[in-house]
Amino acid sequence: MAQTQTGLDLKGLPEQARLVHLRTWFQDAVSAEQKWREQAKEDIEFYAGQQWNSKDVEKLKEQDRPAITLNKIRSTVNLLSGYQRLNRYDPSFLPRTAADLEKCKVAEGVTRYLFDMERFDSIESRVALNAYLTGRGWYYVSYEWNWETMEGDINIECLSPFDLYLDPECTKSDLSDAEYVHFARWVPKEKIKRLFPEAAEIVDGLLSRYDQDEQEAEFVGASPLWYTTQTHKARLVTTWYRTYETQINWRLPDGTYIEDKEADDWIRIIAERHEAKKGRIRVATYLGDLLLEDMYSPYEHGRFPFVMCPAYWLGEGDTPAGVVRDLKDPQRELNKRRSQFLHILNTMANRGWLVEKGSMAPDDKRALEEGGSTPGKVIEYNGANKPEPFATDQIPSAFFQIDAQSLNDMREISGVNEAMMGLSPASQSGRAKELDQRQAVVQITQLFDELKAAKRRVLELLWGGRKRKGLVQQFYTEPRVFRIITDTGQQDFIQVNTPVTAGVNPYTGQAVQEVMNDLATFDFDIVISDTPATPSQRLSAFYALLEMTKYGVPIPPDVMIEASDIPQKEQIKERIMAAQQQSPQPSPPNAPPGQPGAPAPPQGQGPSQQQVLQAIAQMGG
Repeated sequence: MAQTQTGLDLKGLPEQARLVHLRTWFQDAVSAEQKWREQAKEDIEFYAGQQWNSKDVEKLKEQDRPAITLNKIRSTVNLLSGYQRLNRYDPSFLPRTAADLEKCKVAEGVTRYLFDMERFDSIESRVALNAYLTGRGWYYVSYEWNWETMEGDINIECLSPFDLYLDPECTKSDLSDAEYVHFARWVPKEKIKRLFPEAAEIVDGLLSRYDQDEQEAEFVGASPLWYTTQTHKARLVTTWYRTYETQINWRLPDGTYIEDKEADDWIRIIAERHEAKKGRIRVATYLGDLLLEDMYSPYEHGRFPFVMCPAYWLGEGDTPAGVVRDLKDPQRELNKRRSQFLHILNTMANRGWLVEKGSMAPDDKRALEEGGSTPGKVIEYNGANKPEPFATDQIPSAFFQIDAQSLNDMREISGVNEAMMGLSPASQSGRAKELDQRQAVVQITQLFDELKAAKRRVLELLWGGRKRKGLVQQFYTEPRVFRIITDTGQQDFIQVNTPVTAGVNPYTGQAVQEVMNDLATFDFDIVISDTPATPSQRLSAFYALLEMTKYGVPIPPDVMIEASDIPQKEQIKERIMAAQQQSPQPSPPNAPPGQPGAPAPPQGQGPSQQQVLQAIAQMGG
């Protein structure tokens, strides 16, 4: 029996033996991640404002004490999420040869179209928020067939981090060392029967048995593993796992390799035979002890269709953590201190009375205890035996100092300082505010690096690599037209996989057919650009260019216009170029620049700022 890194080669085992291994892998993953899931659920509760233990709340109620919640975690996480939304980065495609330059432009256009259709910006923000909250965000990149339209399309979605179960031995965020990934959801019986109509009767029998005999239900800790009688739902598990097969290649004298299925007999004579282990992905779906299907992955890229975006995770035995994890203790301290502060304020008006022993009757003493702090209360006393209340001293100032220190702790731990929150003192200089903001950005750089790396892995699933087709090359094989946004900001359309006539064969007289923008031949390197794609960052870059012109840097006016976000860029640039081509007015040689009669600036350099303003005014800007 062939051995693999996951154990036995499951495809060579009988069905029930395969199911035993699949169930064991899933149970191992559930057990390994139980601690993380408990912490992650509590992290989400803290973000939602559920920050008190139920036992503590009951205890405070018995003592007539308040339980105050001042949710600082939500605003901190929302600020990071907002920063991510305002600092998106566009993908770039780098050609491997000069001939690939035009293909890269087409690939960028197709990618932007797919991202627009899938609302990728919104999905990316949701994945980032999941990572900030729980420590993990997940993409799912697939090809979905629509039986109503009889067409298929690439689908990108955000999955709940609680629906994915990772190989416990995985230590890399790109999943390159994971042998399996489980996708498991609690599903009602009727939905399972719709998904697998051929197994409807077996599913009915299996779930009826679980309902009748709860003893057969398996548990991990206190959580059911396969079936819950409370909601009558079963856990439908889909396991994507690696298998390794022997692949025969033939090495030619020039060093090139040819796969055995493509080699002719004469190649096998002159070439050298090589054997190698080739990894392939299989996918199995099962329900309890019922194996519904087990087949090769429908995708040729040879990867899992999932992309993980962690926040803080080394993969060396540590538990994935988000931003919330380290803020919970400071938040608890803040809540308890404020609750205690309110309790002190509530009790300061009735701190007690000083009464001389024997000077009051028991009934009077009881009335003083019950209503001594009530406004308008009348207290009678004899002679010099005057009851006196305890002194109502002020709250110590140290209390407020500790409270302020707690807020500082949360900012230091999260990396979000006052400057990033817009709370810098009004007297602080602009330069000092900018430095404080950069310091905060440096502390959270890891979060955004992981997000950019995850985005690149999504692109690799779309476009493939290492001579393996991505979803685009595999499924977009028919002629298509994509709407794109050009470099000038204008809308345009590109055709892909379109047959065209390239000429006539001079020997046969037949037309030579080629395929324009054949996606199957696209080969390039994918990077995530460091140029921000959001309006706020582009505006900052535009202001930087303006500052450079003040110091005499000759920025061409068309570059200035392109860097701005004003409408009708192309018309404005045309007017500027037309103005520059006009003959300069004669002027005295000593006239100062910018004054009437001064020499016209050289074409294409920065002194044409006045022309820029005039062109904008003419366009109604």
